[in-house]
Amino acid sequence: MSLDTSTDQTTDLALSKLNRIAKTEYQKVYQWGLREGLIDSSDSAIYFYSLDQLDSRLEHLRQVFPKGVKHAIAIKTNPLLSILKYLSHQGFGLEAASIEEVHLARAAGCASADIIFDSPVKRKAEIDFCESNCPQMVLNANCLEELPRIAHKQHLRLGLRINPMLSSGAPEVFDVSQKVSKFGVPISMREKIIQAYLDYPQLEGLHMHIGSQISKMDATAKAVGLLYDLGEDIQQARRERGIKQPITYMDIGGGFPAIYEADTAQTGMETLVAYIQDYCPQVFSDYEVFTEFGRFIHAHNGWVISDVEYVTPYHEQPIAMVHAGADMFVREIYQQGSPRHQMAVLDPKGQLKQATERVVHVAGPLCFAGDFLDKKRPLAEIQEGDKLVIADAGANAIGMWSRHCSRACPKVIAYSLKNQSIQIIKARETIEDIVRFWR
Repeated sequence: MSLDTSTDQTTDLALSKLNRIAKTEYQKVYQWGLREGLIDSSDSAIYFYSLDQLDSRLEHLRQVFPKGVKHAIAIKTNPLLSILKYLSHQGFGLEAASIEEVHLARAAGCASADIIFDSPVKRKAEIDFCESNCPQMVLNANCLEELPRIAHKQHLRLGLRINPMLSSGAPEVFDVSQKVSKFGVPISMREKIIQAYLDYPQLEGLHMHIGSQISKMDATAKAVGLLYDLGEDIQQARRERGIKQPITYMDIGGGFPAIYEADTAQTGMETLVAYIQDYCPQVFSDYEVFTEFGRFIHAHNGWVISDVEYVTPYHEQPIAMVHAGADMFVREIYQQGSPRHQMAVLDPKGQLKQATERVVHVAGPLCFAGDFLDKKRPLAEIQEGDKLVIADAGANAIGMWSRHCSRACPKVIAYSLKNQSIQIIKARETIEDIVRFWR
């Protein structure tokens, strides 16, 4: 098989399409929540999460990758405990980027053997805890300096993160495969890496993650090929040294992009897998392969609805003041070039507004000048008392909740239209919760 690699843009590749939530679903689910008594006057903003959308992405992941690949969903992308429990119940693993996330995975009922621990700054006590309480958990060291800390661990599956040092096309802030990166050992240090696997024979895995929102679909495949070749060199060196422990797994990370643009379907990852099979088909047969996808799994499953508190007409563009901004959409507001979320407007009764559009600024509730979700956004004529819907908020939104201005984290409602189920899975924070946090 040979693939055309003349373009780096995912939107130019012939990928399959996955559904995104239709605007009519916002109306249906919001009114459903009202009828069930799940929404009250204190809910200035609410976070909704579609289990049907989650199911479709999980099934897609299973179908696209070869049978036997183990998928650990990145906790940081959406750490809601009910969702983590759902993922574990569906047979998926969880990837933890901190010891706190390890505890979340355990609280979710995830088997230790299905947890991957990748924090770049693991304390000795954290590693000791995992050794004592998480048998067969995968723990990937971030650097050579971490190896002495895991030298005598006998109950963990141990690996080392490698930086393949190639261009992924990820935004710079998410590109962890640059020459200067805090993640992994540069693959240019090949001899030192091989020596480490001789000095620490209990190491049995190789790990990489080259970035998030990757735009070069062949980059992951090239990195897998580099990792595989390195693994083969390590295997040969160990055989010559008489070390019996083989390299058993390769953790290829995640990073597949979510698509936020209007009228653009979320694309699948068949081409990503096809590239890997083209560059390095033997990786799936020679090693146990792990993935760590997050944003692709969650992004299109969640949406936020906020009261429009008022609309100020003083400027060239009216400003719609809402109750979701930099408290939840931290990256979007603080980081240039971040996703521009699609929006819709419901009237006070939850009916989708189809009125003539007008251009407005959309301002969040935090007390600083930059808290704007968007500027010069055409929306159905928006008025005080309406509801603003912010789409594609399933990933890196509630999981990045900010304490700036001590706003209350909103209620979370999970639902399934297919199973006709709707329930609160996380209550809105109370004033007492916030005072307790800062006490």
